[in-house]
Amino acid sequence: KIESRPQRNRPLRVVDDSNLGNAKYFEYLFYIDFEASMADPRAQNALAELQEFTNFLRVLGSYPMDISPPI
Repeated sequence: KIESRPQRNRPLRVVDDSNLGNAKYFEYLFYIDFEASMADPRAQNALAELQEFTNFLRVLGSYPMDISPPI
């Protein structure tokens, strides 16, 4: 699932190893939600491909999938 949000008037604080947190303005933010293990090379390759097209990428989390049988 991909969602976009306009962001041009609201700065986003970006922190990485090279700075203490700069406010940056982006036209849009995109949220991408997909099912895959971060240990899966295909998921790692997909994120690496995304990184080539953007100057900011953040993984918000990776969570185990519920595999309980339906009741």
